[in-house]
Amino acid sequence: MFLTHTRQAHVRLGNLDRWELAEDLVRALATSSDDDPVENSIALTYCRMTREGQESFIECLQKNRGPTELDRCSVEPTVLSQALRGNSRLRRLKLGIGGDHRGLSEVFNGLSENKGLEYLSLPTHCEFIDDSMDNLCQALRTHPTLETLILPVYNLSDVAFSRQVKKQRICMLEDLHVQYGVAYN
Repeated sequence: MFLTHTRQAHVRLGNLDRWELAEDLVRALATSSDDDPVENSIALTYCRMTREGQESFIECLQKNRGPTELDRCSVEPTVLSQALRGNSRLRRLKLGIGGDHRGLSEVFNGLSENKGLEYLSLPTHCEFIDDSMDNLCQALRTHPTLETLILPVYNLSDVAFSRQVKKQRICMLEDLHVQYGVAYN
């Protein structure tokens, strides 16, 4: 972990890579962060959380404390969904959720109530089935700050959609791009 301090002894930049986050470490991250995510950025990359750590993580993010970036961390979709609700501190999220579309739907439901995320990257091996794409589009329509969506569009062709449904899904994304300026790959 690399930290630089200002004269006020605030954390300037922190990066935890491949750490297991227990409750005490999550709470320490929460207390080291203040309301300014630019001045006090904390990135978690490929981190895992204990059960107690996940409970603290929800509380931490709901109080707008803790990390500003999550990069493919191992977090249960229900935990991430709860943590995203009302949060305005987390700026970048690169999902590491495997191919379970129910997990994606859960995260997208939390995203619909998020207030600060600017960058969202979906995993290249995700599945868009049933309501997961609908939940994503609904969340994007109402999201106030999201600027970039990294979406592996080729996955739409890998899923067992009918040709008509595939066309509808792609049109939904194109409409979001035109209406709201959401970028997707």
